[in-house]
This record gives sequence, structure tokens and C-alpha cells, in this order.
Amino acid sequence: MVLFDGTLTDEMLKQEQAKVESLLKQIADFEKAEVWGKMPMAYEIRKKRSGCYCLFSYKGEGNIASKLEHEFKLNPAILRSISVVRNTKAPAGLIDPDKDLALSTDEAKVQEDVNE
Repeated sequence: MVLFDGTLTDEMLKQEQAKVESLLKQIADFEKAEVWGKMPMAYEIRKKRSGCYCLFSYKGEGNIASKLEHEFKLNPAILRSISVVRNTKAPAGLIDPDKDLALSTDEAKVQEDVNE
């Protein structure tokens, strides 16, 4: 996730997104980019009240996140960024949404009474 400066024009924003995509294509397996758009922030960052949120999905190994963090810190158009590791090794069917939905305590008691 990258938070770009909200005062950038649309053209400048597209250029900055293209720079990030190009960097990701060089050092990782770039998958896709989702632009969430300009939104007000909860607090000021570098005296800015709004930012443009973009989610970049990629696959990679090793220290790619630290390389990205270094590059993002050098770019004044990027206010914040965060990398999140996806759990791709979880077995399929690990969670059954129909079965694993949490029951309230009242529903659980009723279910226990019915089962007895």
C-alpha cells in the first residue's frame, strides 16, 4: 500500500504510480495495481490533509520490502507505505465460512440444548 501526496495532479499521480510499477517489475513479480483514490487522512502527514491510496500487489522473496521502503523514502511524492505478507501456503479449504462462523453465546446454548 502506498499513500501518495494528495496535492499531486492526476497526471503527476499517474507518473508516480508508473514509477512504482516499474520498480516492482524490476525487483519482483508485479501482479496488479488498485487505485483507491484521493481521501482525507485522519491526521496530517508533512502538512498534508489528503492522500491518494494505491494498492500494489506483487510476489517476491528475500529483502524486497526493505528495498522498496528505501526507494519510497527517497520519493517526496510518497507520504507513507506499508508492505504486508500474504499467507499463500495456507491449505485450501482451511476455513469453511458456513461452519466456522462465530455463534453468539445465546445461539451456542440453543445449539447445545438441541444437540443434547
